[in-house]
Amino acid sequence: MPPYQVLLSVVGALLVGFAVGLISYRQSRRWCTTCGSSLSCLACLRLEHMNDRRGRA
Repeated sequence: MPPYQVLLSVVGALLVGFAVGLISYRQSRRWCTTCGSSLSCLACLRLEHMNDRRGRA
C-alpha cells in the first residue's frame, strides 16, 4: 500500500473519531454527573432552581 493511502486513511480515521467524540459529548450532557439519571434527580433540580432564581438558564 502506498504511503499516501496510509496517510489518508489515518487522517480520515482521526476526523471520524473527532466527529464522533463531539457528538458523544453532547449526548453525555443529557445525563447527571452525580447519579447518572437524565438530569431529573434532586441535585439537578436544585441546581436548576438556583440558576433560575439568579437569572441564569
